[in-house]
Amino acid sequence: MLGVLERAVSRPLPPPLAPDNWETGSTTCYLMEQLEAMAVAPVSAGWNWTDEGRNKWGWVALEAKQAIKFKVRGAAWGGVARSHCSDLGS
Repeated sequence: MLGVLERAVSRPLPPPLAPDNWETGSTTCYLMEQLEAMAVAPVSAGWNWTDEGRNKWGWVALEAKQAIKFKVRGAAWGGVARSHCSDLGS
């Protein structure tokens, strides 16, 4: 059994589902006002900036199949910085 697990762990990860969506060497977490400011205007009426009464602010879809676009600054393979717009929910 240990041999099976060792082989599984040593396999490379599959490619990303979205084009050019490779993980970076570091992690980033955007909180509260940072995340709000990253939404690309205009944000559709199907999204609401709210804390849902939990003091944990974020974008919440008001109904199914709503899309929102964020502009994030990241690094492509090779360490070249770039801006990228991501569609979520479409």
